[in-house]
Amino acid sequence: MDLDDANKLFIQHAFKTNKPEAAYLQLAEKIICFAYGLPLALQIIGSNLRGRSLCEWKSALEKYKKIPNKEILEILKLRYKGLDQIERNIFLDIACFLKGRKKDSVINILEACNLYPNFGIPKLIDKSLITVD
Repeated sequence: MDLDDANKLFIQHAFKTNKPEAAYLQLAEKIICFAYGLPLALQIIGSNLRGRSLCEWKSALEKYKKIPNKEILEILKLRYKGLDQIERNIFLDIACFLKGRKKDSVINILEACNLYPNFGIPKLIDKSLITVD
């Protein structure tokens, strides 16, 4: 996800509002960078921090920097393992080469590779492994 979309998703899950307290915004940006724009990671971390104090946010960020959030890693691993080989290929191609491109362009490239993106991309979206604007 680009920074703006990642910010919106994280704020939605962390605050349940579009107008978070200003004191949290700088930490939110650092957390979003930590999550590398992964939708599922943003959702999980945001939900875990909802309603917590600024001190707890700072502590969580330090923890995330040193120890990957096992819950996020386990969920991502399970969701990835639940994909068939073609869906895995779609995910890896998008994550490694096609991130940020227009949807039609991505679909054309994946179709040329016989990866059936019109079926696979919605499955990746449903599993929160990718998002599409």
